[in-house]
Amino acid sequence: MKTIISSFNIFFKKRDNLIAFCIILFSIIGISLNVSISSTDELWNFQNVYKLYNGFEIYKDANIICTPLFFYIGNLILHLLGPNFLSFRIYNIIINVILFFSTYMLCKKIKIPKTISIIFVIILMCLKGHIIIFCMANYNTLSLAFFVIGLSCMLKENLTKKDFILQGMIAFLITFTKQNMGIYYLLAVMVVIFFEKMTVKKRMMNLFTVLILFFLLGIGSIVYFQYAGILNGFIDYAILGIREFGEKNILINKPLFVFWILVVGLNIFMIKHMKKKTLINSKEYEKIKRVLIFSIFLTFSIFPIVNSAHFMIGMYLSWVVLGYIVNLICLHIFKREYLKIANYGLIILICITISNSFLHCVSWQENRIKDKDSPYYGGILDTETYEKIENISEHIETSKKNVVILSHDAAFYMINLKESNGKMDLPFKGNLGAKGEEGLIEEISQMKEVEILIKKKEEDMNWQESKLVRDFIMENYECTGEIENFFIYTVQN
Repeated sequence: MKTIISSFNIFFKKRDNLIAFCIILFSIIGISLNVSISSTDELWNFQNVYKLYNGFEIYKDANIICTPLFFYIGNLILHLLGPNFLSFRIYNIIINVILFFSTYMLCKKIKIPKTISIIFVIILMCLKGHIIIFCMANYNTLSLAFFVIGLSCMLKENLTKKDFILQGMIAFLITFTKQNMGIYYLLAVMVVIFFEKMTVKKRMMNLFTVLILFFLLGIGSIVYFQYAGILNGFIDYAILGIREFGEKNILINKPLFVFWILVVGLNIFMIKHMKKKTLINSKEYEKIKRVLIFSIFLTFSIFPIVNSAHFMIGMYLSWVVLGYIVNLICLHIFKREYLKIANYGLIILICITISNSFLHCVSWQENRIKDKDSPYYGGILDTETYEKIENISEHIETSKKNVVILSHDAAFYMINLKESNGKMDLPFKGNLGAKGEEGLIEEISQMKEVEILIKKKEEDMNWQESKLVRDFIMENYECTGEIENFFIYTVQN
């Protein structure tokens, strides 16, 4: 066993990046593919990317409330790999491999030993990353991956003008993926520049370099939006509609909120304490201080919805800082024995994670949808959901009236039919533009010869759906039938 460990160590030290990349890739494939399709972020994100693929316009036919880079890249992937869920799952694998491999590189840059770095990433991926991976291809994860990459680039000892040009570009990429995370990233960069040991003039020049490139790229995007005819829609959904999102979608998980405060507070205290006790030298302290600054700004992205997924995204860099602290304590207490034990632990973790992924791949292969002409190809749908999709899709196709499904489930049927009813395909508070719920009611009141499907039971609605809109329909229109778990209301001339 000692010979095996020794051989592995020699090989790992020479090929650690390649080995880490392969471990992350093979660990993610199975758990990313073997997931049932449900009415969650993956379905809604795929719907919007699929609309783009089918020629619909972003911010016109898709009520997206964030900036569009994730959806543009997704559209490109569907054109390259095929318009189906398998391609979208591959998109998820790519994003998460980039995220976790970048995390491994970040750990090495803050002087966590290679073996410990990959162990930490595997643990993060298995225990915490599952939540992120199971969100599937997602703009939050893509922006987080850019966030980690950008932070890694900020850890050079002597930052040059080229580095600040790069930071302006990365800040734009994050903002173009999810606007609030981009602003938090830009603020973190500004704070790091402020604390850099340099003249005021040089500090201002570096700050100017980042901001001018950021704003030039932003202006270029606005010009493109205007040229594409989507600027008004972008302003309506991604800027003006955010107010309603923040006001009406507040969800605070109190234990997670308290845990957030404790972890962030602990990280700040321990880093300062370790510097005081000379457990961290000056060069390492400068690096981990930058990571700490970025981690604090990132945590604000968990609001206003403090649930497990948003919590893991926002706290991601805080786990890295905590991992750095734990590693330093273990090295100080156990010294070489700690690294010897880690070598055995790494081999065990590799076997567990890759075996688990392989078993998931086998299960996925047995249960996946095999119809290559279906947009759900490569995904997993239970029989009941699949039959419901076919039944309601047939009703929509044969109806003499336009059919609108005001439900979080609408994407199931619009994807199947390659159609779009605009904002009504995702009627969430905060996704309805500046006029919000009242604006949607106004649009419904102006419709003619339309069937509107709403859930029979109010408790079956998603918590972000508007009960105000549902009540308006039930009070003002006639229920003319039902299908599956929907009531059918008819809007006459």
